Amino acid sequence: MSSIIPGTVVSDDSAIEKVVNNLIVGKPEWIDIHELRFWKSANNTFVDFHLVLPYYFTIKEAHKSDDLVLSEMDKNDQDKIV
Repeated sequence: MSSIIPGTVVSDDSAIEKVVNNLIVGKPEWIDIHELRFWKSANNTFVDFHLVLPYYFTIKEAHKSDDLVLSEMDKNDQDKIV
């Protein structure tokens, strides 16, 4: 896996793959994750993506999904994934 942004390379692709795989698994209500990109700056690795949720999700349910993403990122805090 390489960076989508030209001219940048993330040295530890396994951390990115781990986060992405953990995000996708076990969330059947999530419709899609796309436009995934990541880049490294100093000691931080930034991950950006679009998450498609069902139309019937309330704002509260959508925020719960956001909280799940953030907690997954926190699990990998030692990797400095933002």
